[in-house]
Amino acid sequence: MASTFTKERLDLDKTLEQLGIDDDPRLLPAEKLATLRMTLESRSGVYHPFVGGTPSQLLNMPDRGSHAPGTFWYYNNWDFNVLGTIFEQTLQTKINVAFRERIAGPLQMQDFRLEDMYYQRASANTAAIARSIHSAYHFRLTARDMARFGYLYLRQGKWKDTQVIPADWVKESTTSYSDVGKAGGGGGGGGYGYLWWVNGFGLPVKSFNAWGALGKYIIVIPERDMVVAYQNHTELPDDALAMSDEDVNKLPTISAPQINTLLKMLVDAQR
Repeated sequence: MASTFTKERLDLDKTLEQLGIDDDPRLLPAEKLATLRMTLESRSGVYHPFVGGTPSQLLNMPDRGSHAPGTFWYYNNWDFNVLGTIFEQTLQTKINVAFRERIAGPLQMQDFRLEDMYYQRASANTAAIARSIHSAYHFRLTARDMARFGYLYLRQGKWKDTQVIPADWVKESTTSYSDVGKAGGGGGGGGYGYLWWVNGFGLPVKSFNAWGALGKYIIVIPERDMVVAYQNHTELPDDALAMSDEDVNKLPTISAPQINTLLKMLVDAQR
């Protein structure tokens, strides 16, 4: 969502209803009052079945209608998926094409190809717990391309002499709007902005980070002029929602506490 046209052409305070967003099963009237900004913050209050994610996300998901939009934070794949729908419908472009033209190209990413972003969609055979019209959109990035994306944010959206992302968008999206406690990584104490985790990992300095399933991390530490990109090449199966927690936990990964230990060593060594 961090392209140069995001704030120019998308009104973050428009509601899902104003944006023409619904689902199958349909959204509740109160859920349609959630705004685009709330979905960016993972505070929509829409606890609808979703495509993608893990069994634990579904297990911990609040009941439909239990929290009014904007009042409660929950790491919510439905929010993330609907952002992709809104982006493509409003801007009339595919996410992978926009990423290539607006991000990968200017950053001279060495490995990204259009097919490195793919959609996961519900089908007629999909279980009710994962039935939604909004697709998940998965990115596969190499560690060096992840590092370039982290450096873009470290430099307030600037790459060389080009302002790829507005600096105020970088600041706004990496500001915490929710206290997420232990969910923010090893050591806890983190927050959540617009699709970015803020602080966390028990670090003594401010940071923000993005992390994906089974050990994919981009950690930006501005005070130390540092970006850490870590890539575990195990992919979460598309049918993970049908797996048990026990089976998911058997998949090779690098845990948040392990990354926490690595980050503390790097920060201490630099100091």
